[in-house]
Amino acid sequence: MDTASPSNADVRWVRYLGLVTAISLAVFLVAIYVLPILPGVIVGGTAALVAIGGGAQFVFFGSTLISRALEGKRRTQFQVAISLAAPLVFALCLASRVDALPIETLWRMMTPWLLIPLCVLGWVGWFSATQLDRDHPFRGYLIGATVLFVLCFLWSMGMTSESDPSGEGSYSYFDRDQAMEARQSGRYVFMYAIYTAALYVAMFLRSRLKPRESTGEEALRKLNEALTPDAVEDIVSKMNHYIVARHARHGREADLPVPKVAIEIAYLKVMSGCSDPTRLELLKATYLTLDDYMLSEQDCAALDDFDKAVDQATEGRIPDTQRMSQALGVKKRLTEAMHRRSQTIAEVIKK
Repeated sequence: MDTASPSNADVRWVRYLGLVTAISLAVFLVAIYVLPILPGVIVGGTAALVAIGGGAQFVFFGSTLISRALEGKRRTQFQVAISLAAPLVFALCLASRVDALPIETLWRMMTPWLLIPLCVLGWVGWFSATQLDRDHPFRGYLIGATVLFVLCFLWSMGMTSESDPSGEGSYSYFDRDQAMEARQSGRYVFMYAIYTAALYVAMFLRSRLKPRESTGEEALRKLNEALTPDAVEDIVSKMNHYIVARHARHGREADLPVPKVAIEIAYLKVMSGCSDPTRLELLKATYLTLDDYMLSEQDCAALDDFDKAVDQATEGRIPDTQRMSQALGVKKRLTEAMHRRSQTIAEVIKK
């Protein structure tokens, strides 16, 4: 589950990627402007590859952290902005490598053959939209835009594939003439814009056609968005005081200080974002026993009778067998609920 407070491990990883990218860029500049030509090309090329790989991951995971820290419309606005900014930057990078962008190139591309790659990209985008992260769908758009950029960049450098004359496969190489033609025509700048637009439109349309949420699901989603970090801490604090005031005795759902569903979401959120091991153990212990304080009227009465029966047994009186059996059934359900909560904790902490 995503929370408003990214984990320390995620933050450390983003900082590490940022440091690697910065160092690689520094080495690249030194190699280009300080070292002799041959060592400069080797060192600079290696540093550039590391900077590109590290920088891409830095932007990807860094933007994810920012998205996780935002809520509601601000999160949506950020995701839309980053999804559009990335292909714009990539397009400018491709445009910087060409001599011109003649409109004639675009008209020559508008042939029936263009429908084939557009249909393929449309199908890929349509299918990919079903796999998007519900809270952070922009990451799928970024991945698609990046893959298309890498392909168009390589093609603009003249990358060509041909079949092996021996018939044992194919091989790729960089054709200088094709690279020169690409530089003069600007073809791959237009191609990147068209391909990315097709992919984005397909993904967006498919995401709009997802089954509508039921009333309950929509209410739950809105509640989750409304539970800000401060609200979560307030709910957990109220629940802790409620449990302490009951001296660890069971309670009815009707007596809870906060609605049951809000308590469930609040504890899951605070546990998934907790970096203090001591507090995390206390939260886990409380979460495991929440069902003891969310009993129905009948189940709570059955456990009250059980406690009374235990007292009667110590005094030598025989308790009511039927009420004891009912209470044992409630206790069995509470034990099963604890096991389910234990599995939930493992899933939340793993994420």
